[in-house]
Amino acid sequence: MYALTADVLKISPVSAADSGNNATLAQFGNEYPGLLISSTQMNIPKNQLGASNPRRPTPTDRLPDRQGTLYPGQAGKVSYAYWTTFGQKKPTITTNPATIKFAPEIRITMAFDPVGVTRRRRGS
Repeated sequence: MYALTADVLKISPVSAADSGNNATLAQFGNEYPGLLISSTQMNIPKNQLGASNPRRPTPTDRLPDRQGTLYPGQAGKVSYAYWTTFGQKKPTITTNPATIKFAPEIRITMAFDPVGVTRRRRGS
């Protein structure tokens, strides 16, 4: 895996066990150090500068009550939005990263969102 540009990563399988039908977001999360992605939890590892990312959310977490938050105190959930082609306008939304199979043009957004809020593609 390496970064092509800001917010864009190129991911390639290193073995047959990581390719084909096994090439899922869940499998990637299982093998990438510090990355935790599941139906109920999300943790992003430290960045290149060693800065910590926020504490991982759990199903019982609520969004923080801070100024500027659109949904303060509302229950949140882990969700994944993905587009398998550049022509796909609406994302497929799931809470199960094992159902997201990598494809050449796939774009994925991982989020801890308020219940009932749908993710939008960046720039739309």
